[in-house]
Amino acid sequence: MILKKKSISLLLFVLIIFSTLNVNSIQIPVKIEKNSNNMIEKIKFNIRPSLSDLISKVNSTLIEKYIMDLQSFGPHPTGSSTIEKVKTYLYNELSSMPIQVKYHQWKYEDKTGENIIATITGKASSKNIIIGCAHYDTIEISPGADDDGSGVAAILMMTSILSQYDHNSTIKLILFSGEEQGLLGSKEYVKELEEQDANIIGILALDKIGYTGEQGTTIRHHADPASSWMIDLTEEITKKYKDEIDLNIQRLPFDGSSDHKAFVDKGYSGSNLVEETLNPYYHTSEDLLKHMNISYLKKVCQLATCTIATIAYGNSNLTNNDIEILIKGKNNNQYQAKLTIKIKNKKYNFDTANLSITIEMNHLLRDEPVNIKKEYYLVPCIWNFTEEIKQDWQFHIGQQTYSIGLFILKISVHGLNDDFSISKKYSTIGLIFPEYNLLIISK
Repeated sequence: MILKKKSISLLLFVLIIFSTLNVNSIQIPVKIEKNSNNMIEKIKFNIRPSLSDLISKVNSTLIEKYIMDLQSFGPHPTGSSTIEKVKTYLYNELSSMPIQVKYHQWKYEDKTGENIIATITGKASSKNIIIGCAHYDTIEISPGADDDGSGVAAILMMTSILSQYDHNSTIKLILFSGEEQGLLGSKEYVKELEEQDANIIGILALDKIGYTGEQGTTIRHHADPASSWMIDLTEEITKKYKDEIDLNIQRLPFDGSSDHKAFVDKGYSGSNLVEETLNPYYHTSEDLLKHMNISYLKKVCQLATCTIATIAYGNSNLTNNDIEILIKGKNNNQYQAKLTIKIKNKKYNFDTANLSITIEMNHLLRDEPVNIKKEYYLVPCIWNFTEEIKQDWQFHIGQQTYSIGLFILKISVHGLNDDFSISKKYSTIGLIFPEYNLLIISK
């Protein structure tokens, strides 16, 4: 009886100690899943980490080791015997983490290769997917420490951290091949995702993120207008965690030089982070670790990890089907070019929709936006809004003077905060006559 009382007292003491600790800083694995080969597939944790926790886990020594390992292989272009060795190395590194890893084989004309895909399946929805990516191939003369060993190292580091936790949306961390030959690996992979009816929330590409000038406090973030919400998110993170990350975001227009482009071309959101100053050793035999700034790369990796995690944590009560995009004003009279775009939340009495809304009017036969003439200025017809929509929200395009021609009107809606899984697009074709006449031709 005395022993039993002592056991109960000890148990109560332990519970009291745990209740007084800051549980946000504790990671207690509650379940370990293994496959038939007794390999760990996933370690599940009860506690969602704070972004500060994730930031603190980024290890510059390990990042540097990854780059040194990749550099030691020498140049490894797609199709070479060397890239096969690099591929095996990367696959083994990822397979040592508690995640699902697979090869994705692709073929384009006479070229072939394999992408490496690590997946952390979302517990709320496996079909809502956020992607972080880099490319592991180089050009023929370069060992590729910065291009793109820096991005690959960041993806490995990010995977090792994020794989320790559950997330609401699925995270795919992808290492593409064939990038240097025209984004081939990503172009072929996005075709497969289209067929799977997956909801691609967005893709963040990390390509050349390890070289900087003296300060090392700025990262360039490129995005098309419909993907600008991704820049907004990185700005919010860097402001909130200024002391930990210490980076400034330079907002820049779309840059189609990396693998996110294949996804943007298919209508998905995509952006890329690029180093502050272009590496002068880029695409040379001197693209080596000794010319890089690892402390700067660590900051970029911290930012990228927080960005992917924030999106994956979102758990919306709303779905794409709850958001409706309507265009009113199909028939415009001779002197009035009035157009109304309506975004409707069909479940407004259940939850509000936190949305980033982008409206673009682009000439169909010319690679340029439709312009509005305001006094002596031409202003591109591109509008961006951040709105919390209860029942509905309307945007009126009033009586303006437009540049004439056929145009395509594109409306993109992306969720913010808890609604990151919402991602919806709408487009229609119209015709602009001289002066004020604007006509929607088709829906």
